[in-house]
Amino acid sequence: GMGEVYEAFDQELKERVALKAIRPDIAANEESRQRFKREILIARKVTHSNVCRIFDLGIHRPLTGSAGAEIMFLSMELLTGETLTQRLKARGRMQPAEALPLIRQMAEALHAAHQSGVIHRDFKSSNVFLVPHNNHLRAVVTDFGLSHIQATGKETDGALTMPGAILGTPAYMAPEQVDGRPLGEATDVYALGVVMYEMLTGAPPF
Repeated sequence: GMGEVYEAFDQELKERVALKAIRPDIAANEESRQRFKREILIARKVTHSNVCRIFDLGIHRPLTGSAGAEIMFLSMELLTGETLTQRLKARGRMQPAEALPLIRQMAEALHAAHQSGVIHRDFKSSNVFLVPHNNHLRAVVTDFGLSHIQATGKETDGALTMPGAILGTPAYMAPEQVDGRPLGEATDVYALGVVMYEMLTGAPPF
């Protein structure tokens, strides 16, 4: 929700990429800019084939004397396909044999994030992209914009997370998230359970 996404050609990587630019209407807000930077730093901590890859961060500054504000952007893996939400809306619930490989991939992506000390905090079907790959579907978890770094030693995201703040998507939020209590890996596991239910029944549990 913080950015607009475009398809672009990276002249250094020599390949098509997705370019996410912070929305102009919130670009002037310093906290939003810091969250945007933080999304990049957190996402780059997680390296896994089922997690969307982040390549680079850049800032486009207008020429001296010209109109316009500077634009902060990141380049990321270009995904071709549809979101899990789009898949369910178009074709309804999945059969267990179709859902199981995708569930395994999503679980592996979340496990990789947790191994890096990252809680996604906004895991949901619209943040899972389904990419056709060798006659199969590759599930790719995206959007770490609301993710949370577990405090280990000096590492914490407290500067950008207000105590008691409720961030996330209500239909997928674990009870501790709704209550504003401390979050952990179980928060994402709960959201994964909601997505699994949605995949197999075609509707959310609540």
